[in-house]
Amino acid sequence: MTGLGKAAFAGVLNAAAAVFVATMAVLIWGDYNVFLIAPFISAIAVIVALPLIVPLGGALGALLPFVVRNCSSYRAFGRGFLVGILVGVIVTSLLAIRVYFSVRGYDSGVDPESRWSVIEKAVMWYSAILVPYSAIWVGIWAARWSKYVA
Repeated sequence: MTGLGKAAFAGVLNAAAAVFVATMAVLIWGDYNVFLIAPFISAIAVIVALPLIVPLGGALGALLPFVVRNCSSYRAFGRGFLVGILVGVIVTSLLAIRVYFSVRGYDSGVDPESRWSVIEKAVMWYSAILVPYSAIWVGIWAARWSKYVA
């Protein structure tokens, strides 16, 4: 496997770890009372998110070494933070499309105003959580990788 292939594979693993950690945090700190089975639910979340994890994590893993090459850890964190914001916006947009189509299917007796209200709340929640989380995650990842790709 080439260096680019290894970096892409590492990106996929890192994206899977990000989904796993985020799901664990939501389950443990939320009021779900699933502490003992949270790792299994998080693993299922990773499996469900694989169609998003593989291409996005692979692209990020292949791109990030070029973005942070010859950067200090602080500068690499800043660049990774900006790339993470972009990743968060992409993921939020894809999830908003998913919410739109899942809410759109409930046409029986639901007025369009309340349907858009559900979509807007979901997009605001995803934006408030996913964008900062992915920015910090990718920033830390970039800062760590800057030491290896110098």
